[in-house]
Amino acid sequence: MPKYKVSSTQPVSSIDFSEHLMTGDIRIESSSIVPAGWLPCDSSWRLKSDYPQLYNYLTHNGTITNPWGIDNGVYFKLPGGLTSLNANAYFIIKY
Repeated sequence: MPKYKVSSTQPVSSIDFSEHLMTGDIRIESSSIVPAGWLPCDSSWRLKSDYPQLYNYLTHNGTITNPWGIDNGVYFKLPGGLTSLNANAYFIIKY
């Protein structure tokens, strides 16, 4: 007899776990559409004022330099350079 039993009749792939994720969590996505609440890890620059929680997470509330690139006071850089073994998959970060 299994030790754990899944009580849902839904396939695990269809269950939305996003409410349990935190700002700064990174995952692999294979869909062609970036889900709401996520940004691609593409080394792009974003306004601090648009994503203050993500900026604070990446810089420990401004106490360290963003490891993905020094911000210019208005913008900060998203993580990038992450690679997947699957050519159709890419990384995304929760904001």
